[in-house]
Amino acid sequence: MNETRSPKRSIPRGVTANGQSDTAMNETIDNILKRLENYSELNQRERKSVQNDLITFSERQPDNFIVFIRKIEPSEESVLFEIYESLSSQPDKWIDFLISEFDRIEKHTIQAKSKIKDSVSSPLIALSFFARQGFANNDKLIARIKKGVASESKQIAKISLDLLADVYLIDKSKYGSCRQVIERQTQSKTIEISQLAKEILNDLDNPVQPKKKLRLYSAYSFIFFVGGLYLSAISIALYNKTFIGFSAIAVTFCVTGLLSWILHQILTRKVDVKKSETLAIGLAYGFISCFLILYINLQSSDSNYRHERYTIIDHGTLAKGRYSDCRKPYIKFERKGEIKKMTFSCEDHEIVENATQIKLTIQKGLLDFDIVIDKRLETTGANILYK
Repeated sequence: MNETRSPKRSIPRGVTANGQSDTAMNETIDNILKRLENYSELNQRERKSVQNDLITFSERQPDNFIVFIRKIEPSEESVLFEIYESLSSQPDKWIDFLISEFDRIEKHTIQAKSKIKDSVSSPLIALSFFARQGFANNDKLIARIKKGVASESKQIAKISLDLLADVYLIDKSKYGSCRQVIERQTQSKTIEISQLAKEILNDLDNPVQPKKKLRLYSAYSFIFFVGGLYLSAISIALYNKTFIGFSAIAVTFCVTGLLSWILHQILTRKVDVKKSETLAIGLAYGFISCFLILYINLQSSDSNYRHERYTIIDHGTLAKGRYSDCRKPYIKFERKGEIKKMTFSCEDHEIVENATQIKLTIQKGLLDFDIVIDKRLETTGANILYK
C-alpha cells in the first residue's frame, strides 16, 4: 500500500514500432523521459506537466508508445512506475494494457535470478494508483490481482495482497471478497505470505489515526518558557541571599525538568506537537522549580536571628549588562567550607573595594536553608553600613 521509488532510471532510447528512427518522435519521448528520470525531485506542478505530456504522446502515437513501454526491462531503476502512475489518470482506457503488463512483469519476475526478483517486480506497486479508484472496468483489474495472489512468485503474491487491500478500502461492503482472499492467505504455507496477510488484516482493522495538531500546546510552551526565563532572573537575586549549594539547585532543575519532559512526551504521544516545544516546557518547569524552592524558603516564620562575620577573600566586578554600562561589584568569602559570592549595586564600588570583612544577619528559612536578612561591609577600624 506504499510506493517507494529510486531517483535513478534506466531508459531505452530511440525506439519506434518498426524499429526505424523517427527524429521528431524520439526528441519528444526523450524529452519526457529525461524529466521522468528526475521525477522524485519534481514538485506537484512539474509532475502533472510531465504526466500530461506522456498522455498526449500516448494518444498521438499509441502503437509506438506501447512498443516502447514493452521494450523497457522491468526493474526498480526503470521508469515503468512513473509511466503506470501517469496512465492511471485514464484507468478505463489503459486497464487492458496494464493487465498485459502485469502478465509480462510476473513472467520476468519468475524467470529472474533470486537476488533481483524484488527489483523486477517493484513496478507493479504502481498499480495501486489504479486499485484505489472505483472506475468502470476495475473488475478486470481485481480479477487479475486475485490471480496474482496465487502466483508462484512470492514477490508478485505479496504485491497482489497489498493491491487487494487498496481495493477493499474503496468500499468495504462492495469489495468484501478482496478481504476474504487476504484472510485465506493467512493459512499460506509460505511464511512471508501468511505473515504479510496477517499484518495487512491488522492494519485494516486498526488503522493508524492521524495525529491531531494541538495549537494551544504551542502557546502553552511559549508562555511557560518565557515565564520560566523571567523567574530564573528573579531566582538569581534570591540565590544571592540564600545559603544553598549550587548542586541542590542543579539537581532540582534537572530532575524536575526531566520528569516534566517525560510526562509531556507521554501526554502528547497521540498529538502532533514539535519536540522542541516539549523540550521548552521541560526547561521552563526546571526554572520554575528552582524559583519555588528559593521563594518558599524565604517565607520563614522563625523569629530567631544570629550574626556571623567573615573575612573577604576576593573582590571583583561582573561583566556589563546588555543595556547598561554598569559593572556590579562583588565580594567572596568562605562559609562552612564553601565559597559564597555576594553582589552589590553599582553605586557601591568604593565601599566594596575598601571592605575587608562582611557581617551577616542570618535567619533559618522555611526549607531549612539559611537566609541573609542583613549584611554589613566593614573595613579595618571602621564600620560601613550596607543594606
